[in-house]
Amino acid sequence: MTGRHDDELFLRVHRLVTAQLDGDASQAEREELDSLVRESAAARRLFCDYMSETAQLRWRAGDVSSELLQDLLTEGTQPAWDMRVPLAAGILATLAVAAVLVIGLLPAILQPDSVQRTTTQTPPADRVSLGVATLTRLAGVQWTDEGESHSELSRLVQGDRLSFDAGEVEIVFDIGVDVVIRGPAQFEVRAIDRAYSGLGKITARVGKTGEGFVLETPAAKVVDLGTEFSVEVTATGSTDVAVFRGLVDLSVTGPHRGGSVEPRTPQRLRQGEALRVGMNGSFGRLMTISSDRFPSRAGDAAKGTAAPVIVDVRDNGDGDVKKFYRIVRAGLQEDSLAFVDRSHQWNGVDEVGIPEFLTGIEYVMPYNDDKFVERLEVCVDLGVPAVLYVFLSDDVPAPAWLTKDFVDTSVDIGLDETRTQYKPKHSTEDGPGRSVDTVFSVWRREVPEATTVTLGPIQAQRGRDGFNMYGIAAAPLTTGSVNEASASPGVSE
Repeated sequence: MTGRHDDELFLRVHRLVTAQLDGDASQAEREELDSLVRESAAARRLFCDYMSETAQLRWRAGDVSSELLQDLLTEGTQPAWDMRVPLAAGILATLAVAAVLVIGLLPAILQPDSVQRTTTQTPPADRVSLGVATLTRLAGVQWTDEGESHSELSRLVQGDRLSFDAGEVEIVFDIGVDVVIRGPAQFEVRAIDRAYSGLGKITARVGKTGEGFVLETPAAKVVDLGTEFSVEVTATGSTDVAVFRGLVDLSVTGPHRGGSVEPRTPQRLRQGEALRVGMNGSFGRLMTISSDRFPSRAGDAAKGTAAPVIVDVRDNGDGDVKKFYRIVRAGLQEDSLAFVDRSHQWNGVDEVGIPEFLTGIEYVMPYNDDKFVERLEVCVDLGVPAVLYVFLSDDVPAPAWLTKDFVDTSVDIGLDETRTQYKPKHSTEDGPGRSVDTVFSVWRREVPEATTVTLGPIQAQRGRDGFNMYGIAAAPLTTGSVNEASASPGVSE
């Protein structure tokens, strides 16, 4: 229950923190904030909420500045971006002040009491001064018997190891690297810019200040180049690496089981690419990754169904292909990413939004460059009877395999395209009907039993740049599925 005292505390902390972040705090206000955070556990929690938001802004600010740089170097930049220059600069300036604020008040934040910690021991001063990362979140963690347990907001120093059988841990390295680990896991902090994992599933988001962050495993070394990527280390030591944004360099480490192997050239993985590194030093393709396979930041977790509709997706590509398909359990929504190798987004073609019968269903993010593969076969494994949808761009003719087995619903969905080398003036906007660049027709097919449906290629548009691959989505087949497209209110034709 929130009382008057809590309201006053909130307003007091808000006033003092924002004054610090804005650079307007007087010496008396700085001392007041320092004293308040030292003496009050509730104030510390409020302060940490501010810093959590700051960490998210740091990640987003890195993205904004990157896009702004591309815009400023591109002729014909849209005027809307000019308004974002001072905004990005303001965010970055705020982050610089926030970093000083965190460092200055960190000993107070870490000071335990009966409310914040179960232990009454004060952390050694050297752990604060030598710390390279902060444990920001624990969720259902079951620490192993032989491992040391850690508390939320504790500082991690070089050599700290986290070993747990279940749950999730989130760590923020001081250089701007956000790491989420799902158990069972064995994770070691080796430096401010380096970590090791012998087991577990890991998702890392790396801002500009964290570029060069290294994650090592028994089989591989991942060097980040400013990105978002995930890693799974199995009990046998093999390592799966998938890149969702940006770039990483992936190399093989040793020694390897089964004898020595010839040195392998490091692989550069780009957005939408993934590889498996075996303990024998071999590279293999990861063809499908579901959105619920790897951990996410707090609040970003996918809501999967009890019985997945789309079980697997695979194609007839050869062994040298690195691309993967992503099955999104959370479901199709406004501004959902459409492809693994582009930042294009699905949207309703007008303000009504994405058609109701498509909203929230599972969908696949294919590789947009599959549009160039002439003999492509995409196999979609359905785990339950389903309605399978294909979104085909109106810029390309309907292929025979589509017209043979699917029906055009006369319902459309829009694609909001981001900037590419072919369309340098494009940028995405939030919300239905905004910045829709390409219209896709929605085709449907009822599949009465769990089975595999094979989709084919699209006709490449010779002499044209910027056309797109089709989209894939599926929903459980129910009694009400029949003619649901035509019966859905408010859809665009």
